[in-house]
Amino acid sequence: MDLSGFPTLLDRAFLEYRIRQTRQRLSVSLNSFAGFLDFSPPIVNMWLNGDRLPSQVNVERLVPKLVDLLDLEVYDILGL
Repeated sequence: MDLSGFPTLLDRAFLEYRIRQTRQRLSVSLNSFAGFLDFSPPIVNMWLNGDRLPSQVNVERLVPKLVDLLDLEVYDILGL
């Protein structure tokens, strides 16, 4: 699986998350986004910056949340 586009996808997810949270008047920080994804903020920050890519296991944990958040199909995400 090619994960080279993952930072862009995650950045898009973070933007969508911030938009949704702002509409709900909730926190829009990286910490809250990381909490939503159920990962630590430093790890999510590294993914967003492209400094590190998630492992296969972590991608499997992230995909359902990204599918829901971005209103995409699993195939759209896995076919980065």
